Amino acid sequence: MAGTPLVSIDPRSVRAVGGAVLAFKAAPKHIQKIITTDTKQAFLGEWQRAVRSEAAMPPHGRERARMLRNAGSVTIKGSNPLQLAAYQSGSLGKGKGKMSSRADYGPLEFGDGFKTFVRYDSTSPRGKRFKVNRRTQQQLPPRQKSGYSVYSNAAEFAPRIISRWVQSIIWAYYEELDRASNG
Repeated sequence: MAGTPLVSIDPRSVRAVGGAVLAFKAAPKHIQKIITTDTKQAFLGEWQRAVRSEAAMPPHGRERARMLRNAGSVTIKGSNPLQLAAYQSGSLGKGKGKMSSRADYGPLEFGDGFKTFVRYDSTSPRGKRFKVNRRTQQQLPPRQKSGYSVYSNAAEFAPRIISRWVQSIIWAYYEELDRASNG
């Protein structure tokens, strides 16, 4: 997933969740697997639907929707459990000018407020030389700090997923204690 934009939340930054992080680290591997599987299954489909529906909204929803056609993953690893990714595969265009969703997600997610120009020299079919000023990013949406699809949804999903992760830890410990006592 190198180059893929990830929204990563560290639950240790929230003091109330610190105990859950320690409980997760102390848990045996089979309990950790139960916790991660439960949390991932609870949100993966919902995350993918939210990103895809938000990506299809104007401005420039068609391009973002094509980039996000295989969108979404929820990755839960260790004591830093939450990573939400959207741009995993997909591309726009063909040939040399092809945009890869892994490398070129920024302008489609955050827009471009600069509307930059590219200046170059060209030659007409009759051999006359002239200068060209092209607005190469005119087709991009206006700049938006919070993003258009991935980052705006991550702000909504992050607290819910961390809450579910903590609940899964507690539930897994209770299940293990119940199994051990009923032996």
